[in-house]
Amino acid sequence: MIGEFIEKIKNTNKVSDDVEVTIECNPDDLNENNLRAFKSIGVNRLSIGIQSFDDDVLKFMNRAHSNKQTISCLNAAKESGFQNITVDLIYGVPNTDLNYWKRQLANFEKFDLPHLSSYCLTIEPKTFFGKQQKSDF
Repeated sequence: MIGEFIEKIKNTNKVSDDVEVTIECNPDDLNENNLRAFKSIGVNRLSIGIQSFDDDVLKFMNRAHSNKQTISCLNAAKESGFQNITVDLIYGVPNTDLNYWKRQLANFEKFDLPHLSSYCLTIEPKTFFGKQQKSDF
């Protein structure tokens, strides 16, 4: 379906040959088959919502993936030929400090990726964290 959408855009619009086509995904969404399929439909940039390289923080954030899956998906993406990979990390997580953030950045640097997006954890009222925060008061 994504491939059909991309094809429709290319067939109905003037699109540069070097257009950036990005897909946002999570580490548990990526495997060799998906990466190969994304590549075949013209995806040339991955934006991966890692959020943290720390299993305890991932569990706190109710994420479906582990750090092991993160490492595996980043390696698989690079082995599949993706060079333009964006990683999302979250800072401001309760019970973390500057040393935690330094470890996150050190793990990011190991993969020699071109881009990091970092976001401060925000708590919205109708989310898991919002409900949890409300019950804590």
